[in-house]
Amino acid sequence: MVKISNRNPGHSTAQWVCVIRNDRMGDLILTLPILQAIKVQNPYLKIVLVCSAINKKVAKQYDFIDAKVIVSEDRNQETLNKTLSALSQYSISHAFNCAPGLWNIRLLAAIESGHKASMLYYSRYKSSNILSKLHERMICWRHGIKLTVIDRLARFKKSQSIHQTEMIYAMVRQSIPIKTIQNVVGPMRQLQIENTSPYLLVHASSRWVKKNYTEQQFIDLVESVSQSHQVVITTDGGSSTVFSELYKRFPLVSSEQLHDKRSKKQRVMIADQFNLDQWQTAVALSVGVVTVECGCVHVAALYNKRTINVYDIDNMPEMIHAEYKPWTDRCIPIICPRAEINLRILQALSQAVPLTVESEVMR
Repeated sequence: MVKISNRNPGHSTAQWVCVIRNDRMGDLILTLPILQAIKVQNPYLKIVLVCSAINKKVAKQYDFIDAKVIVSEDRNQETLNKTLSALSQYSISHAFNCAPGLWNIRLLAAIESGHKASMLYYSRYKSSNILSKLHERMICWRHGIKLTVIDRLARFKKSQSIHQTEMIYAMVRQSIPIKTIQNVVGPMRQLQIENTSPYLLVHASSRWVKKNYTEQQFIDLVESVSQSHQVVITTDGGSSTVFSELYKRFPLVSSEQLHDKRSKKQRVMIADQFNLDQWQTAVALSVGVVTVECGCVHVAALYNKRTINVYDIDNMPEMIHAEYKPWTDRCIPIICPRAEINLRILQALSQAVPLTVESEVMR
């Protein structure tokens, strides 16, 4: 195993906390309250985040994260060595792994630090046994890594918490004094846009289209919602593969057109593949969000949006909700047979979404 030396004159006086979170955007957003608490309550510490490319785009918006090291999607020995080389300029006093996978455990093991700890999640789909994550546990034992083991299935059956934010908080506070954690808000500079008409944002992730829920049902939902709200549909890289009719039905708009007062004449618009800043602005200026379980629900939580979050009925929705629900109390989970999704969303909208942009922005 390659070891790194954390001796660099440029950072010799600083104490750095390394956090490995090189997975998805929602996972990082659920970790932000911990990173914020580390920095606010221990201002002498600096944070270096090991992250994926998409997570770097989120992390760069928050000044409590002092440095970022990007990990490529090729999780091999070469990538490991490059990551270790990038980390070698920091004098790391604490290192935490929050992301799953053997590669991340190997990375953590190679970091020279006085305090190392890792999350270790047992499967949510089958009961754990003596062989569960054996390789990861052996590496941690050999390299002095303190494990926070979460048996998700067993804990969930006992109604014990498995929420990512709470579990990471429990791990970090064992070696860094953090007493409380608070919500992290979205970067408010995104709100410097005037004359925007009130609209409801519906995120057209490809995850909508599953067995027994079709593109036509999604279009029916949008058209029903548009009777009471102007609708802006945002997309991601996979949307065009499952929503061909949607693109034919409704007009596409640019970011500039979306925030033009004249856009209120359109009841439904598609804001197609906005970059992260444009997408966040669209979320921030909406009156509420409707989405399936994906990163969008966590971005909406950053802006304290009333959100309706539809879960995949075939993928242990109650457990996914318990583990990944956004760090807010303004999100309504929809867990039901797919034939009932549209009705349940319309019922929730009639009770949950505020009427004006101003009431939401000022919260």
